[in-house]
Amino acid sequence: FPLVMFQFADQQTTATFSIASQQDQITELAESFTISLTAAEGGARFSADPVDLSSTLLVQANDDNVFFLPPYSIDVSEDSDDVSISVRRGNQANGIAVLSYATVNGTAFAGQDFSGVSRGQVTFQDGVQTVPIVISITNDSIPERTESFTVILLSVSGDAVLNGQTTVMVNILANDDTNGIIQFSPSSLSEIVFEGNIASFMLERLGGTFNAVNVSWLIHPPTGDVLGPATSGTVLFQDGSDTALLNLSVVADNLPELQESFTVTLLAVLSGGAQLSTTNLVAALTVPANDDTNGIISIPDTSSSVFVDEDRPSSLPSAGLATISVERQRGLFGTVRVAWEVAPFGTPLLRSFVGFLLAGTARSSVTMTTPRPGTAGLALSFTGVGSDSLVEVPQELQFSSQTLQAGVSVVCWIRLRTPGYILSKLNSAGQVVFGLRVTAQDLTFVYLPSGATVSQN
Repeated sequence: FPLVMFQFADQQTTATFSIASQQDQITELAESFTISLTAAEGGARFSADPVDLSSTLLVQANDDNVFFLPPYSIDVSEDSDDVSISVRRGNQANGIAVLSYATVNGTAFAGQDFSGVSRGQVTFQDGVQTVPIVISITNDSIPERTESFTVILLSVSGDAVLNGQTTVMVNILANDDTNGIIQFSPSSLSEIVFEGNIASFMLERLGGTFNAVNVSWLIHPPTGDVLGPATSGTVLFQDGSDTALLNLSVVADNLPELQESFTVTLLAVLSGGAQLSTTNLVAALTVPANDDTNGIISIPDTSSSVFVDEDRPSSLPSAGLATISVERQRGLFGTVRVAWEVAPFGTPLLRSFVGFLLAGTARSSVTMTTPRPGTAGLALSFTGVGSDSLVEVPQELQFSSQTLQAGVSVVCWIRLRTPGYILSKLNSAGQVVFGLRVTAQDLTFVYLPSGATVSQN
């Protein structure tokens, strides 16, 4: 302070003077100053006691500094409901101070990811040095990467000033399976593929589709029938894609083989941050029997013509026997029965036919019986009672309605005891679509016209 003069008027016993503090926005601790009387004029003199010649001026701590406490970057999960950020008021925190703050969008957006504030307020009560700013976090089910927003301090009223860290970054961590959960599609848990074709398994990514994701797989048991020598590999989900195809080439090796079964297992996520599901991680691959598994039957050239003596001496009964060789080439799996028939030379060959009794599956009420005299063929006995008195022909060997319209021939030998069907085809309602019904008097073709509910003869 500069040197200041004041005066006593004639007969005046007391005089005063004022000292004004300098206002600023600088945070300061308590300060003290000494005011001293230094000189007197007009014939007066100072007191002999020095204590009487000075006074102490105290300036209280002022302009408390207000700032964010660390950390200045806060990670929070989406399901945390809210985030609390601590704000500090320094010095003695005398009196009430009101702090204004706001949120600023970043990659996270107010109203979508958090509750935004354009000008919020918190109050420091007298003597309170720490208060929280609480921001609500929006918990949704949308897969999202880590997103951020900022909280800033705007202003403070009262004996306080903003001084120090005035911004904090809030990071809402990646959530709701951001990179996805990997599994086989439920519709692709089992594939049946013939040799020489492609088995395509659909993989799906549930949840988020961020990042490219690489997944490893394994075939068991290892075999050359699938992908040749390769029995493992990887499949790639492109960034943003929720599906990927795992294609396996089934090798056509031209070797007779029975049906083979394999499992394809998803092993691990190699990159991309996704997770494997807890279900649908194993799919089944079936390669049906192939390349004439049960063989190709033929009469070799050596037996294309066989000579036999009609007249033979009784001492050589074998002289009248003709031995004909039959070959089974390609696959040799399973027991195979072959029907044969003797016909006069020059008889036209029968058209392609199927031996239903040989190829079909006999139910429990069907038994073996004595064949037709002079033959060694298969003969079956049907009781005609109940649903088990039949031979069921595999679907792939049945002829269609279109084939029936083009014309078919049915050859059979019957010893009739009970009227019934020689053959018939039923629909899902148990109605006879077509069939041959035999009685002691006649043979009737029965059919069900399109759209009708009652069969006709």
